[in-house]
Amino acid sequence: MKTTLKISFVVVLFMFVNSAALGAAQYLIANLNNPLSNQANVYKLDTTSGALTQIGALDTQGMGLGQSLASIDSYTDIQQAITSNASCIFVMDGGSNDIATFSKSTNYAKVGSYSNSSLSSNYGGSLGLTPNGKFLYSSYGETGNIAAWVVNTDCSISFIGAYIPMASQQPWPLHQFKITPNGSGLVLPISLATPAVELFTIDPTTGALTDMGYAQIDGCNACLLGGLDITKDNKFAVVAASNYNGVSAVPFAISIEIAPTGLVHPRRWDFSGKIVGNLVYNGDAFLDAGAYVGSGNLYFSAVGNGGNCGVITASFTEKPLSIQPTIATPIASQRVGSIAVTGSTMVIGEYPNQIGTYSISPDGSLSLLSTTAIKNPKEAVFSFSPYPNMR
Repeated sequence: MKTTLKISFVVVLFMFVNSAALGAAQYLIANLNNPLSNQANVYKLDTTSGALTQIGALDTQGMGLGQSLASIDSYTDIQQAITSNASCIFVMDGGSNDIATFSKSTNYAKVGSYSNSSLSSNYGGSLGLTPNGKFLYSSYGETGNIAAWVVNTDCSISFIGAYIPMASQQPWPLHQFKITPNGSGLVLPISLATPAVELFTIDPTTGALTDMGYAQIDGCNACLLGGLDITKDNKFAVVAASNYNGVSAVPFAISIEIAPTGLVHPRRWDFSGKIVGNLVYNGDAFLDAGAYVGSGNLYFSAVGNGGNCGVITASFTEKPLSIQPTIATPIASQRVGSIAVTGSTMVIGEYPNQIGTYSISPDGSLSLLSTTAIKNPKEAVFSFSPYPNMR
């Protein structure tokens, strides 16, 4: 079985899974989504200089979606998953409808590819893992469902079941979703004629999902929902979104409360005005360390008119709830997608083939540190996931 793997990758992975003793380090796993022969690149991030160093590549032996979703995809989707101790890595192959798994115990050789006849991700999909690493979840755009899997000790996965969200329509893109920090719920945005955000609870013993219903985002004409983030206390989700107001599209955020009975009190926070300029579509959302615990900066990757891109910084306060845009930083890219923040450093996916690292100023503006080109023979829609969670 062929696996593309550098010796340095094994060495560095050993170091970062033992980071408590050696000092914390930050890594990125980028799904290249290559439509012919997919792989996931692994990078080490220097948070001082912003330099990214590729330390290995995982060959999934599957197929990604490439640019087939260029007109609808926000480039934040098709997230990867990695256990807290880096013992297992999971990569989605959207084109071949499978999940490739890799194990630390075998020096990150591929364990296998896992799929089910009731699942098809030809319209996109993503992955999410419970914090304890016991259960993996995946979304599938063509069949419009969510799947649950048990993570076995050897990093193989066993199918639990598939679930059709109440708000879903087939086929329709189901992309990025998030597991709550306590592992008890799964929050899924769904872009429909009337967009909705849906909540599933997770059985802590079996991993099975229970659909708790959805909250509609009323008064939304041709709204698109993007990525999301969830506060540490598991009480609020924030979703990136955009809305066509009859003249042009404007970015906004959705806050929604996660209650024991379901999602309640959805609220729109419009971002129109001079601060955001001509940035019109929010793609991804990320709470910094302060906002994650109650008060700090909230960042949105955004696409604009005429090919302009950027990141919108907003102030976030959980009590009393408030999301207010403060500044927008233009990014020289065809399109921006995934974002992640660690300390005062931000990493941004810049289509078609670059990852940019930026320092974050006290006012929330960004300054470029470095740019790294992804070595991918087929330009594709790539996304990345950070490891570990440094918040």
